[in-house]
Amino acid sequence: MPSEAATIPRRMWAGAFASRHLAPQSASLPMPLPLSLPLPLALALVLGLWAGSACGEPASLQSDGFGDGAGADGHDATIDPDAGDGVDSGDTPSTVEVRDLGTFSTGQDGKSGKIEFDLPAGVTALTLTLQGPADVELQIAGLERSSAVALVPPAWIGVSADPGVCLGPCANRILAQPERAAFLFPNTPLVALEPGLQRLRLFAFRREGGEVTPVVAKVAVRLHLVFGPLRESNALPINLIYTGAHGLTKDSAAADADFQKALAEAQVRLQVAGITLEPVRHFEVAGKLGFILKREGSDGDLAALFRAGEGLPPGVNVFFVDSIYAASGGGGPPGLDLMLGIAGGIPGEPDAVGTSRAGIAVAAERDDPVRLGRAIAHEIGHYLGLFHTTEAPDADGDAIADPLPDTPAPAGDNLMHWSVGAQSTSLSHEQAQVLRRSPMLRQRKRP
Repeated sequence: MPSEAATIPRRMWAGAFASRHLAPQSASLPMPLPLSLPLPLALALVLGLWAGSACGEPASLQSDGFGDGAGADGHDATIDPDAGDGVDSGDTPSTVEVRDLGTFSTGQDGKSGKIEFDLPAGVTALTLTLQGPADVELQIAGLERSSAVALVPPAWIGVSADPGVCLGPCANRILAQPERAAFLFPNTPLVALEPGLQRLRLFAFRREGGEVTPVVAKVAVRLHLVFGPLRESNALPINLIYTGAHGLTKDSAAADADFQKALAEAQVRLQVAGITLEPVRHFEVAGKLGFILKREGSDGDLAALFRAGEGLPPGVNVFFVDSIYAASGGGGPPGLDLMLGIAGGIPGEPDAVGTSRAGIAVAAERDDPVRLGRAIAHEIGHYLGLFHTTEAPDADGDAIADPLPDTPAPAGDNLMHWSVGAQSTSLSHEQAQVLRRSPMLRQRKRP
């Protein structure tokens, strides 16, 4: 719905467009517009994830290599401390192990030295997360076993037109993101994890005037390891966060029949993959956060919105806003100025809250509750690691497709099609498997 070209083709989006096109709208109008539509992978990742940032100095890192987003500036929003429902999500299941590898520096060529770590036997999925300076895009330059079996070919950046996204050389698609970047392995059945010594290299760069410039940066590295067979039944903790958009508040949401219908629809779509949204917690934020005019940058509206989730319990933060403007800073398919939603990453950083990419944003317009529900499920799909089945065609009619072998790219009935509509309902078996590899999932406490 809501994460490649010279800057990560803007044909890839981490958001979703509605199935109908809108006439061009003025992004300067501070008023809600009828329909919300996608965001470039370039952002949310942009693929998304926002490119560029206000700070040029290396980010200060916590002693364990990872900051928690505390102390972020740029918004006047505050979380209502009494707005939560008090439900505890429980501890991370024993099948997930978190490892901090430390902080590493990149050289003048933008690349780090080889970072070695051991991948234990029995690991089903690996999510690798990087944290660096706010204005620097972070990418994997190589990830291979000592036996030379490569998840990410070590020479791919040298032969790629754009280091932002690895498509052809990488069966396991990876996408660069500024400041905080996450990568899921495997996100396709075409590759497999092999235990043993792994060798990782990082790449840090900026985009300046359309040019890629390697930079020296300090980057923290964290691993989330998922052990054992994938569970067929999982719980996903979510925090629903209301900005007052379209009159929706924590109290009114409970009595709003259309909103409840939307939540039920989102649940139905995700249950196809064995995922139940629980616990569902409700919060409110104060501040002018309902209109997302500037998506890119650490000083952008989207980053400010996501930072407003600081202090919330671990889970996927779902922010409900008035409008998300696609035309401001990034562009999109012709004729589409608004987005239904946008995700902070593909995948998002596991269990992060209060950081510039922690969460998804969805326009709260309830004229079509079913479409709203599918937009929520679509963005959660991105946040857990799913790409669009196909990106919107460019001017030449070309489109980028998801490499999952059992997922037809043109299928408009798929939940992860770039244009979310009445027919967007299905998920393939391999898409469900990708979702189940997320370390954000929990063991269900009840059947």
